[in-house]
Amino acid sequence: MTDDPFKHPPYLVRECLRTSHKPLRAREIAEKTGLPLSRVTPILHNLKQTGSATAIKAKDTFWVHDTPARKL
Repeated sequence: MTDDPFKHPPYLVRECLRTSHKPLRAREIAEKTGLPLSRVTPILHNLKQTGSATAIKAKDTFWVHDTPARKL
C-alpha cells in the first residue's frame, strides 16, 4: 500500500460517489474503483454513519454523496 492519500480505499469510494451524477449501487462503486465489494461495503456503511453518504432504499440500495448542492 502506498502512502499516497489519494489511493486509499475510503478516498476512492468518496470520490466515486462525489463525482457521480447519479446514485450508485455498491457493486458499481466496486467496479469503478477497482476495489473488491467486500472492501467497499464497510466503507459505505461508515460514510452513512458519519453522514457523508445517504442510502436510498429502492429495488436495491443506492448510495448518494451528501453535498450541499444536492440538498437544494
